[in-house]
Amino acid sequence: MTNVFAVVGEHRLVRGRLLLRGDDGQYYAYAEGQRKMVPVRPSADWVLDGEREAGEATRHNDPRMSVSRHA
Repeated sequence: MTNVFAVVGEHRLVRGRLLLRGDDGQYYAYAEGQRKMVPVRPSADWVLDGEREAGEATRHNDPRMSVSRHA
């Protein structure tokens, strides 16, 4: 049997530690060089892909984040 996983996020503090979702609906943590994926629960420690995209869009459209130049 082949397992299918999708990368759905990344750990906020540990670069390269990925959050995967299996075809069984469970979440797993994976890091390069790791032999097994570890079951985890998504928490505030993880940046989900949708949050990252929404955050970038919000940040780019937020006038408080723009640079204004005064002559």
